Amino acid sequence: MAHNVAQIAMEGDTSRYMSGVYSGESMKSVDFRYTFDVDQTFNYICEPHATSGMAGQIVVGEGSIVEPEEESNNTPGFSAGIAALAVIGALMIAGRRLR
Repeated sequence: MAHNVAQIAMEGDTSRYMSGVYSGESMKSVDFRYTFDVDQTFNYICEPHATSGMAGQIVVGEGSIVEPEEESNNTPGFSAGIAALAVIGALMIAGRRLR
């Protein structure tokens, strides 16, 4: 899929900031590099995928550390899935031995 980098005025925008950093039209195989020369917060989107949430933020300089939000443990993770597979496998093996 083709992607690009387009600076936006602030986090949450879904349209390109007209006077900022822009990698050009979205393409599949382009090596885009940009060197920041001042302390700033750089918000960006991938234009073709902005409405899907493909966005990011780069803090250059002092910045502040943003603690990630704690995830809810209401949904089972890999442990529950692996345990379920182990139980099913054990029942299948036990069923074969009883025959």
